Amino acid sequence: MQLTRWIHQNEAGAQRLLIQELKAETRTDFAPEAVARAWKRTQLTNEISRDLIAKSVRDASEAGFLKGSTDTSRLMEIP
Repeated sequence: MQLTRWIHQNEAGAQRLLIQELKAETRTDFAPEAVARAWKRTQLTNEISRDLIAKSVRDASEAGFLKGSTDTSRLMEIP
């Protein structure tokens, strides 16, 4: 919750950190303008959706980013 609140209160700083992390992970530069545009379409929340996680994994698999099937049923535990 604290992180989500901080991100909402510090969008410019959060976007800069995101760009830095993306570059570290992908060795690719991301245009701040593109991140800012995508940011407007992103909804940050503390809620976890098993269905959305499973859909993201299916989409990644269909796009060729993952090989084989991936079971997400034990990926998270919601009390």
